[in-house]
Amino acid sequence: MKKKHSKPARQERVRRIGKVLLDATQDRSRDQYSDGDIEAELLAAVRAGRQDEMLHQDTRWPVLYHFSEERQNLFSWLPLAGDEDVLEIGCGCGAVTGTLCRRAGHVDAVEISPRRAEIAAWRNRDFANLVIHVGNLNDLALERKYDVITLIGVLEYAGTFTHTADPYHDFLAQCQQYLKPSGRLIIAIENRLGMKYWSGAHEDHTGRRFDGILDYPWGGRHSYVFTAGTLSSVCGRGLSCAAVVLSVPRLQVPVRDSFRPYAANAERDKELRESDV
Repeated sequence: MKKKHSKPARQERVRRIGKVLLDATQDRSRDQYSDGDIEAELLAAVRAGRQDEMLHQDTRWPVLYHFSEERQNLFSWLPLAGDEDVLEIGCGCGAVTGTLCRRAGHVDAVEISPRRAEIAAWRNRDFANLVIHVGNLNDLALERKYDVITLIGVLEYAGTFTHTADPYHDFLAQCQQYLKPSGRLIIAIENRLGMKYWSGAHEDHTGRRFDGILDYPWGGRHSYVFTAGTLSSVCGRGLSCAAVVLSVPRLQVPVRDSFRPYAANAERDKELRESDV
């Protein structure tokens, strides 16, 4: 008679990496979001503290995307007082997690990929105000309410991990339940009508020219990139969209102080100008 192997104890799925708590107790996902074998190299680099060296010597796109400090410019326009509770959904390899930890009181980060979550933990191991939760937000039960929730390059994939008839709206509703009454949801997403696509660049997710501009007529996509109008429409059902902020030259590697407000109405536009966003 074969001996049954008991499941790992709950506490064994929680560990500390430096000062960071890495919590996988609620993880029921599969590691389906990956740049491939290069992520093992990224993990080895951050564990050895060699990510800057790798960034300057390695020309591969995943290295630039995950390790470039320019990624942190994404929130250079966002005013934070220093005592906020922040939820970062889809922290990836922790490219902007550190700047949130430096500027806020507490940060909970959620990452569906266990390997990316570990990379993020090693990369930001000096922050005692950071907890990284491994898993799909739809499966997690978080205890806090948050002043700020961020979705960076996540919403376009909601259809692959939110299995409902209206995944984009339903995932945003799931996020909204964690917001404090005065909280803000920050969505960062590619522009489907970006100038590079009109110039013939391949769509980032499908690799086909003019695919997003034509609203993905060939199918076979695993993501859906919005325009400002369609994003406002999705957010408008249950969320009040205050403004759209444009980054230059692109979302993945934005230039500091290059953000420009594209407000939903004249009153909001005036408020944004007066607050130096």
